Amino acid sequence: MRFTWKKGAILSAVSILAGSVILGNVLQDTHADAVPTTINGVQDAVYETADQVLHASDQGTFSVGGMLMDTDGNVVYVQHNNVVNNDLTFDPTAHGERQMIDWYYENKESQNLPEPENIVLVTSLDPCAMCTGSILQAGFSNVVVSANDTYAGINYDKSALFPSLAGTSMQAAAQDSFSYPAVLGLTEKFSRKATGAPVSSVFGENVAIEDQTYALTSTAFDATLSDVSAKINTDLPENELLDPKTLATTDPIYLALKAAYPHALEYTAPSPNAPDEGLAPYLIEAAEQDIANGGDGNAVALLDTFGNLIMALPGNQAVSEIQTPFMLTTRGYAKLRYDLQMNGVADATKYLGHPKYNTFIYAKGMEINPQGLADFGAFGSTMEGAIPTDRTQFQYGVPRATQAELDAFADGLPPFYSADDSVNVHIKQTANQDLIAALEAGLPTTSK
Repeated sequence: MRFTWKKGAILSAVSILAGSVILGNVLQDTHADAVPTTINGVQDAVYETADQVLHASDQGTFSVGGMLMDTDGNVVYVQHNNVVNNDLTFDPTAHGERQMIDWYYENKESQNLPEPENIVLVTSLDPCAMCTGSILQAGFSNVVVSANDTYAGINYDKSALFPSLAGTSMQAAAQDSFSYPAVLGLTEKFSRKATGAPVSSVFGENVAIEDQTYALTSTAFDATLSDVSAKINTDLPENELLDPKTLATTDPIYLALKAAYPHALEYTAPSPNAPDEGLAPYLIEAAEQDIANGGDGNAVALLDTFGNLIMALPGNQAVSEIQTPFMLTTRGYAKLRYDLQMNGVADATKYLGHPKYNTFIYAKGMEINPQGLADFGAFGSTMEGAIPTDRTQFQYGVPRATQAELDAFADGLPPFYSADDSVNVHIKQTANQDLIAALEAGLPTTSK
């Protein structure tokens, strides 16, 4: 399906979205199947992402959409944000760009997709840190961006210089591939000069966005941001959570935990947020599987607010280079909660609280590279907003970058990730020296 709006119809859509009229959960699929065959010009491309923006709004999730196209102008795939479905958090990492890149990796061989240098990604909103890292890992030739995002977008200062990536090769890569086309309009709010890299030659001479199409992509996201955020931030406060270790072994929550991760609840830290060497065997086992799955021998464990081990998972980078252990752990926990709620298990969120009360522990620390950037961003998306400041929710065992390097990188991320009153994505080495020693001695040394 392709919208054939006149300009007045576009303005009507903007008006509806700006009034925060979020339509019901009509769409249950994850993307629109019908797409145009070819794209002619930047306006045409952004116009098509606006279709996905409205699908996202219809679903009741954040109004962001995008597409992949080849350098012949053919549409390869379209997708929209799927963080929320059925008024529940479905997957905090299900931003349009991250999903499209996973889809690209998963289908590249079977569908004989073009090489990354022959792919253009078009998005209705400036990519967040998670999506930027995913895009840079993929190495697409051009990223065409419509609306600005001055809070979480990688171009939050609108300079197209990407100071958050300063001192890394990622900065030059973003400067060479991220395009912010001119918006043709007479208003200050809905017009701009072109910045960033030149848009791909596939667009010919049609390299600008019409102001009314731009207004839809911008206003739609703004309209859904507060409503959707309020809808999904309804978890119980920490002091009302219940310990899943008290569940009967026949309880559906207990059974779901064991189905998701057979070792769930086998380990409990001596105090919440402070794992000891007893966690090491679970991380080591997962790290060994990570190598078999195409990774470099890393793993991430998730402890709940009581210190219970909920899961310790490897990545699956043989399937997709951005399926890191952290990505699969946070997605796995979200799926666990979502499935239980959709199955009518009323007490699910009493025993499985918001991830901001949990602790994520890497076997090996993050690296300052595209996958590390994506993980920093995914942590922010998982937390969704301000987090408790009396603990370290983000930890690692064996370092791969210095603490000073990690701190400086986190400090330079867009405001959503670095502001004191927001997520503040700093990752710290675990304080338990016995856990560090056990990981150093036991983690596999073979890597890809």
